[in-house]
Order: sequence, then structure tokens, then C-alpha cells
Amino acid sequence: MIKNKHLIIIFCAVFVICSAVALFLFLHKPIRTTANIYVDGSLVKSIDLSQVNEGYCFDISSQGGKNTVLVEHGKICITDADCPDKVCVKTGWARSGMPVVCLPHKVVIELTAISEEIDSVSK
Repeated sequence: MIKNKHLIIIFCAVFVICSAVALFLFLHKPIRTTANIYVDGSLVKSIDLSQVNEGYCFDISSQGGKNTVLVEHGKICITDADCPDKVCVKTGWARSGMPVVCLPHKVVIELTAISEEIDSVSK
């Protein structure tokens, strides 16, 4: 009889945990990640990284020089630059709250996450 009570308690605990996980996954709203690329403080390009299906590269030219940017699904980085220290290349993939910066060329790549959840509806 005591074994049955323990089994029932364990079964109920597992059921509650599984239900909570399923509810979280069902209600979880996807987040769109956008990369904003600035040159000398001006926005020159905005890329929705969640919409990228196939990786590609492009160059950003500024008065200071040239940077090569690699874009893949959900991520972005600078792969090559003609600046002397190449800190921007060594930084790797941009992360939320940690932009990729090339000071000699005045290039900044920052990420913004946008929830696709609707906040309000107006008529």
C-alpha cells in the first residue's frame, strides 16, 4: 500500500513537470533577431537574421577601409578587414549586448531581438 502511494506521487510529479514543459513550448513566441550595421554612426544596412536561409558575404567600404561581413542564419560576423589590428575579426560572431566594432573604419554591427508577440491592437 505504501509503494502504491509513492508511485502515485511520482506519477503526478512527472505529469505536472511534463505538462509545464509542454505549456511553455506551446506558448513560447519566436524572437526575430535583426543585425543593424552602422558606419560612422549612420545606419547603412539592417538584416533580419532569422530570415537568412543561405549564408553570404558582402563588403562594407568606409573612408577608413573595407570590412567583409559574413551572414548566416541567426548570426553575423566580420571575417576580414584591412585595418591594422583586426580586433573586429577576432571578436567573432556578434552577440546580443556585445556588438562587433571596427574602430579604424567606424563600423558597428549590433543585434536587436524583437518578439513576434502582439502587444496591442488598435483600430
